[in-house]
Amino acid sequence: MGIGNRRLVEGRESREGFGGHPCRRLGVAVMATLLLWGSAASAAPKQDPTEAIRGANDRLRELLAQKTDDQASRDRINAQITRELRQLLDIGFLAERALADHWEKMTPKQRSELQSTLQAIVEKNYLSQLRGNLEYKVDYVGEVTQSDAVLVKTLIRAQRRGRPARISVNYRLRAEGDHWRIFDVITEDVSILQNYRAQFNRIIAKDGVDGLIARMKAKLEKGERLGKMEKTEKAPEPKTEKSAD
Repeated sequence: MGIGNRRLVEGRESREGFGGHPCRRLGVAVMATLLLWGSAASAAPKQDPTEAIRGANDRLRELLAQKTDDQASRDRINAQITRELRQLLDIGFLAERALADHWEKMTPKQRSELQSTLQAIVEKNYLSQLRGNLEYKVDYVGEVTQSDAVLVKTLIRAQRRGRPARISVNYRLRAEGDHWRIFDVITEDVSILQNYRAQFNRIIAKDGVDGLIARMKAKLEKGERLGKMEKTEKAPEPKTEKSAD
């Protein structure tokens, strides 16, 4: 193709395929970039992931440590705790990831039932663990950026059977709007998301989605953890120390 013909083709492409004059195209591209950047920036979380975890842990500990003498005060504190947990924990995303391919095949009613039941169980277990021992220290040891999340690594220092113990607890978070939300907790290398996924797959294969929901509701009524729905590999014991740091 000659130079003249190539210029003619390039000129036609610039006019017909990309919106006209090059200066106009440049202006449109710049405006689009600014709009996209501005939208992303305005929706970005205000804190980094570690600070989000630290702040939530501090607020929850403060709420749980409050002494209450009447039911109205207890109800008020419980409502604050519930709001804090529901902003922190992304149960909907956890459920969807844990159910994997099953999620797309579920009816809206099944999704809603399973998600609300899972939310109640996780919140109850989370609070039970926090209330069980308020005398602990959290060391925030680092962050790792993953393809679809940020991993916040922590080390919990507490007492276990009267001896100091160190427990590795890592959180996987994703950005949602202007804050970070947890969708997986990894305790001593055991992922709650992967544990749920393994159990859900086995139970659905045997009893279907409705059977899984029924088991979850039964566990919630009995106040039992989901980990007891069936036998699973036991998490390793936390490391104990001979003396406190």
